[in-house]
Amino acid sequence: SSLRSVAAFTCSLQKEVLYHGKLFVSECHVCFYSSVLLKETKVVIHFSDVKEIKKYKSPLSML
Repeated sequence: SSLRSVAAFTCSLQKEVLYHGKLFVSECHVCFYSSVLLKETKVVIHFSDVKEIKKYKSPLSML
C-alpha cells in the first residue's frame, strides 16, 4: 500500500501556529500528524506535489 510508512521523523509544521508532530514518508506520500491540546492536524502530500524540502532547526528542537 502507498500509505505504509517507510520512515518517520520528528518535525514541526508552520501554519497559524507551530505544530509539533511526526512526518511519515511512504512510497508515494509525505504525511504529517500532530495532536496538540486535543486538536489533531493531518496533512497528506503526494510526492508529485512536492517541489522542495528544506531542513530547519525548530525552536522546539533546542529544548
